[in-house]
Amino acid sequence: MSKKYVFKEFKINRVSERPEPLKNDEIGLKDQKRLEKGDTIYIYFGKSHSYVGQTKQFLKRYKQHYMAQSKFDLRNYKCVVMSFGQLINQLSLDDIENQLITYIAADGKHNEVLSDNSTLGNSIIPYPQQDQVKSDFIIPFWHELYTHNYVHTPDIETVRQSVLFKYSPFHELSEIQAQIIQEIVNDTRNNFVINGMAGTGKTVMLTNLAAVLSKKNPNKKVAVIVKANWEKTAKKIFKTYGKSNIAVYTAVKFIQAEEDYDFVIIDESHRLRRYYSKSQNTLNTIFRLPPKVAEERGVNYDVGANELKKIVKRSKQIVLMYDPSQQIRPGDITMEQFNNITHKFKHFYLPTEYRINIPEKSGKYRRAYTGENYIKGIKSFLGINDNKNDSKFYKELFQDYLVSGKDAYFGICNSIEELFDYLNDMKNYDPASQNRVVAGYCRKWVSKKSEQSDWVENSNHWNWNSRLEDWINAPDSENEIGSFMLSKELT
Repeated sequence: MSKKYVFKEFKINRVSERPEPLKNDEIGLKDQKRLEKGDTIYIYFGKSHSYVGQTKQFLKRYKQHYMAQSKFDLRNYKCVVMSFGQLINQLSLDDIENQLITYIAADGKHNEVLSDNSTLGNSIIPYPQQDQVKSDFIIPFWHELYTHNYVHTPDIETVRQSVLFKYSPFHELSEIQAQIIQEIVNDTRNNFVINGMAGTGKTVMLTNLAAVLSKKNPNKKVAVIVKANWEKTAKKIFKTYGKSNIAVYTAVKFIQAEEDYDFVIIDESHRLRRYYSKSQNTLNTIFRLPPKVAEERGVNYDVGANELKKIVKRSKQIVLMYDPSQQIRPGDITMEQFNNITHKFKHFYLPTEYRINIPEKSGKYRRAYTGENYIKGIKSFLGINDNKNDSKFYKELFQDYLVSGKDAYFGICNSIEELFDYLNDMKNYDPASQNRVVAGYCRKWVSKKSEQSDWVENSNHWNWNSRLEDWINAPDSENEIGSFMLSKELT
């Protein structure tokens, strides 16, 4: 079967340190005509950098790069790969460019992936042949990049499991997510709260929004605040995607830095801390009163203080990702404290948009279930329905794993052993997936200081997660039970 695209590669020759222009005798007449005028996707590859772009006139664009009429230095690159064909056109170029940027960055062979991409923060408009672009261009084109040693990973599905893929600033947004980002970027007067339950895409919006703000305001300071176990990952994401001018902090480090920022975006703002007498000393030091004030008040700490109040003072404009249902520790900021600070902020609300498609029992029809059914089902099992509407969900989505077997969209397990068996069975159907068992704070962490197991069931033993950072990629993580606070790595 013939390909629906053309794959071309050219070495960038050098005279001393200067790159040479592409020579006409290196390019066939048909190729030259197409590259002079025709939709083309191109990728420059260097030792540790890559650059993805699109153009209607590649030879003219290359000349601009050669003459240093662009933002990057051609001397950093050794070759250029180009592709054009039936599926590469004005309708598909943005989508293809976004996908290749994300896949190449997530592959990890190149430390930094650059682009002049102008679609940051936008949703990709659906277009004809969109599915065919993936099956007949992206997948086979990626395989050619692999066979020519431009990327590490042979198949795209493996790349999709990388955190660099899942939280790419170039990740395609839903229409609602894109609208919210554009409204925030265009509004310089207000502060914002983006409300959404787990799985609504708040963190993907955070990386997109930070990248858009840094690109639109190159002379302004942008900071992102994340939880400690995600700090290193967030820094890697922004560095890999060429956004290293975005500062990444934990809340405590941001406050201790005592530095003002034009834009501050906070992930999981519901987990910001307040003064709590039993908190660790390193946290409570930021709530300590100056000696003179402490002497006047007769106390050492500002007992009404919280991290959000201190962060707001250092921010000209602030955006908060918020889900009150995930406030879990007594030291977390209270809802009352949060509302007192944000009552004048502009609020957005993200719906649970993920679709679940399974056949009706008759097998003749399909119903478009939403992720709301999963949330409502979990609430029902836990007995925490907030209102009558929470009890209205399609119970056929949840079935006993041992009884229904592979037909259980959400399998119900009756023991820990059965749960691990279930995940192992599911991996037979989707080998590239990353599945882990997680739990809330229901057991003491005895294995941290002893040889005892945290869970014992008959002759089986399991422990809590053995590390906090990058747990999902730890060799033993498939046989451990992770704290659900690590579940961001799995979404």
